[in-house]
Order: sequence, then C-alpha cells, then structure tokens
Amino acid sequence: MTKKISAVGVVSVVVASQAMAATSLADGYLVMWGQNDYGQTNSPTGRFRQLNSGATVSVGIDADGNLRRWSTPPQGEPRIPPAFLAGPFIQVCGRTTTCALRANGEIEIWACDDQGSQCGLAQPPAGPFVQVAAGVWHAAALRADGTIVTWGCTFSPWNGDSVSAQPGGQQFSRIACGDWNTHAIRADGSISSAGYSFDGANNAPSGNGYVRIAGGWGHGIALRTDGSLVGWGRNGDGESSVPPGTFTDIAAGGVTSMALRIDGTVTIWGRCSGYVSGTYWTACNPPSVGRVVQISASDYHAGVIVDDTPRCTDADLYPNGRIDGADLAALLSEWGPVNPTTHSDFDHDGRVAGADLAYLLANWGPCPQ
Repeated sequence: MTKKISAVGVVSVVVASQAMAATSLADGYLVMWGQNDYGQTNSPTGRFRQLNSGATVSVGIDADGNLRRWSTPPQGEPRIPPAFLAGPFIQVCGRTTTCALRANGEIEIWACDDQGSQCGLAQPPAGPFVQVAAGVWHAAALRADGTIVTWGCTFSPWNGDSVSAQPGGQQFSRIACGDWNTHAIRADGSISSAGYSFDGANNAPSGNGYVRIAGGWGHGIALRTDGSLVGWGRNGDGESSVPPGTFTDIAAGGVTSMALRIDGTVTIWGRCSGYVSGTYWTACNPPSVGRVVQISASDYHAGVIVDDTPRCTDADLYPNGRIDGADLAALLSEWGPVNPTTHSDFDHDGRVAGADLAYLLANWGPCPQ
C-alpha cells in the first residue's frame, strides 16, 4: 500500500540531463517524521537547501550553505558529521556513511565504521567534483567531464565482488550508491551498475531515457524522461515494486523507496515501518504539507523540504488562474486557527488572519504566467 503527502499546487522539479550537482532547486523548511530514537527527526527551524535522512543521523544544508546535523548518534559511534560545519556545501548524501560536497568541488566524508576507514573511505580523492554518492564501505564522485571516481573497500564480506567497482562506460550524467554497489546513468541515458549485486542490485533494466537513479540495500529505482519509474533487485518488502504515475524525483532507503509525483504528492513504499529497540516507528503515514521541493528517505523515517515562499498561485484557492471573489470566500471560510484542510495560511503562522487576507488582496486579478 502506498502513502501520500497531500500538497497544494504542482511542483516542477527539473531532473538533470547533464552532469550537475544534486542540489535542491529552492530552499524551504523541513518536515520530518518516523523513527526518532536518536533525535533524527527533531529537525531545526530555519530554511534549508537539502536534506539527507541517514539511518541514525539526519544532516542538512541550510540556506547559507552550512552543514548542520541534528541527532544524538549511537554510543560508541564517533564517525559522524559535526553538528555545524561552515560551508558553502552543495550536496550531502549517504545512509550510513555521510558524504558532503563543498561548492569548490572538494569532498568531506565520515565513514560508517572502522572497516570503512581501513578501506581508505575516509580519504576521498581530490576534486573538483560535481556530484557525490555514498554506500556503506565505498563512495563515488562524478567530475564535470562525465567521468566517475570510486574509492573504499575492494571486497564484499560475502564474496569476491568489489563493492567499489566502477560502472562501465566513459561519460556519465548522474550517480547513486546502493549499500554495496554503484549505479550510474550514462550520457546516452542508459544505466550501468557495478559492485556487489546483492539480490540482483546490479540488474538494472536495459535501454535509455533514464534521468535519475537511487539505490538501497539490494534494490534500485530509476526515473525515466516521461516521469515513469522502474525498479529492480531485492523485493522482499515490495521496495522495487514501483507505483504507476508521473514523478519528478526519487529517493531510497535500505528497503524503502520514495518518489515525488508531478502533482506534488509523495508516495512511500517498501518496509517503511517496524520495531526498533522495542518501539514501533513508521514513515508510512507522513503529515500533510505544502509545496515539496526535495525528498529524502531512510527506512523508518523520512523528510521533505517544503518551499513556503509566497506566490500568486498560492492564493488561487479556487484554481482558475486568477485571484477573485471565490478565493476571498474560501479564505474567509477558513478564518481562524489552521486545521489539516486549511490552505490559506500563507505566512504559516498557524492562523488565517489579516496578513493572509492582505496577501490575497495584493495579488488580486490574473496570476502572472
């Protein structure tokens, strides 16, 4: 069963067709839910450009480009990002190992454990790079010329496959790491995967027309140019059974998948709930939020960045391309404290009041195209 986040308006998220850093198109406030045994969903206030929901650590890039972490990591786990690290940063990623890319193209990385450190994972190659991705004991980085560099462990604990093996090809537009393998989209839109193919994690579909990719414990999902999804690999919890529809963004946890629909709703599937340390946690029932511009998933917790910048179309409550009496009537019917169905609290202060009325009247007439 899929779960959705209701949203107002249509989110337009451009997916890369050429080498680029995986940054949000807009900043906004954080909404997180689910597992919180280490405070990983206790997101700070303020505006953020990017969010990464790790297994026990949540990290974001704030509106000033600084790296910020909110969590109390498990006892005996020192290899985590600091609570604050001055930027500017343009990307942060990783489910267990955390990897961040500075605006100058250099990499900061915090290995998952001693094993990762012994494999040289904590010593990233010199940049500049335009995108990074992190598994458990390996990582990958993409240069502006379309070439990939991988580093970290050259073995898996189960067989002789190198978890840091490099995908085949020469020119790539996007990369992603599963826990034990690396996925890459070639310049022609086809997918190449390498590393430990746990439960078929490297068995990506043939053909081209893929623009975005994500990897989990043993599965992968990809987004096509037409907005449809494809999944492969492990499916013990339904994580690679992708839903129908048109999407603009994807994310993956270990055995969880997440996607942003073109209408702004978020769908989550796979093992998105379970017991951890005697407590039942779930990411399957996200709260209702507004305009989503970025998604991030772990298994039992997840989060989104919501763009709350007011715009004319926000006030088009009775959507007809203009602000008029129908919208005014809708606002007045919601006057007072907000509830789950309120759409006219434009300044997000918890009430529909004079400031919201003033905003609607200031935008009276046709909305700019």
